[in-house]
Amino acid sequence: MNQKKISAYLAAFGATLIYGLNHTIAKVIMPDYIGAYGFIMLRLLGAGLLFWLVSSFLPKERIETQDYFRLFFAALLGMCINMLMFFKGLELSTPINSGVIITISPIMVLVLSYFFLREPIGWRKTLGIFVGFAGAVTLTVFGAEKQVNAPNIPVGNALFLINSTSYAAYLIVMKPLTQKYHTITLMKWAFLIGFFLSFPVTVSEFLAVKWSILPFEVIWRMGFVVVGTSFLTYLFNVYALKILSATIVRDPQVFLFDEPLSNLDAKLRVQMRTEIRELHQRLKTTTIYVTHDQIEAMTMADKIVVLQNGVIEQIGSPLDLYDNPANQFVAGFIGSPAMNFFTGDVEVHENKLVARLNSGTLPLNKTKHVSAGQKIKIGIRPENLIITDSGISATASVIEPTGPETHVVLRDTEGSEITLVSRERRNFEVGEKLHLTVKPNNMHIFDSENGNSIT
Repeated sequence: MNQKKISAYLAAFGATLIYGLNHTIAKVIMPDYIGAYGFIMLRLLGAGLLFWLVSSFLPKERIETQDYFRLFFAALLGMCINMLMFFKGLELSTPINSGVIITISPIMVLVLSYFFLREPIGWRKTLGIFVGFAGAVTLTVFGAEKQVNAPNIPVGNALFLINSTSYAAYLIVMKPLTQKYHTITLMKWAFLIGFFLSFPVTVSEFLAVKWSILPFEVIWRMGFVVVGTSFLTYLFNVYALKILSATIVRDPQVFLFDEPLSNLDAKLRVQMRTEIRELHQRLKTTTIYVTHDQIEAMTMADKIVVLQNGVIEQIGSPLDLYDNPANQFVAGFIGSPAMNFFTGDVEVHENKLVARLNSGTLPLNKTKHVSAGQKIKIGIRPENLIITDSGISATASVIEPTGPETHVVLRDTEGSEITLVSRERRNFEVGEKLHLTVKPNNMHIFDSENGNSIT
């Protein structure tokens, strides 16, 4: 592969990455600080000025008369309809839905390229069009109609669909122009045309912004949208179009799923989880799956990377993380119901190490990492707690029979919550007092200061 193609692929990847970040970054400040249409004027004005500024350092280039209409139509699609629909949709719907529906863009590019650029579509591409479109529709139609900060999800999703289609058409219309003119020349005129086309719709919301009192958190997000989502992505995409086909279909080395199931109901989530797993096993392609749902992580992953605030806490197989958590954060994240945690002091009782808790004592294994007088954190999974005659004293407050097992929420003498999972057919009663213990081998011990495992 030559250097030009590599740079074109990198440009296309960079544009896609920025778009992905934009879904969440822009959503946070709408509509409290700026309306969707006001944001469009900011984008067109800010990025347009940047393109005109850069063009002042380049040789002057004249657009031929016969290309005026094509450039006007491209600006209407890419800088007017596309932007207006996306940001209004983002105001009404969720970043997850926008991320899902945007997958329709390459499908529309493929279809439009067949009709207008005469690029062939084989049976594999046809199948991909059907599967991709069906998947995007399924993931949005069966989602909720309203969420916090997403007042009208169906209308927002419809606007995302218009946005994806208009952007695909923009790429097709712009493609022939990229072969004749410099990228900066095309962009400076397209953004200027888009600015005037959208002005009547966007000016009122733009003027309504209280610019003098915007916090820095809002300013940097606006700056990202202007410089990143508007200036750089359009620059990168048009540059890539100069070198690459409008449709780029290859055998991917990696698939990336960014929380694709978070907006589905429980039944559909389980079904889609199974289908994604089967797809992965059939394609045998490396897949990166981002999720906050530990059940999805445990059931779908060959290897899990647990992160906290951008820092990797532990990497391992699902069962390795479950059985041997590196710290208290991983222990509490993996497992449902979550692990119980207790604070205790290590003591020697009848020549054996025990952990003295406020509500009782628990036996400890002999280990060089734990000694008498040490303060520790103890972690016990709900299914490892054993009902006995001594140990932790607690009172049942909530009984949750699930069929194969019963979840019992208890309160110890200090009022702290303890969860017990019992697989026995036992009739628990609210108010019943129980004593709980655990086999030392099923106990996890963590440093009371930094939370790291010391077992």
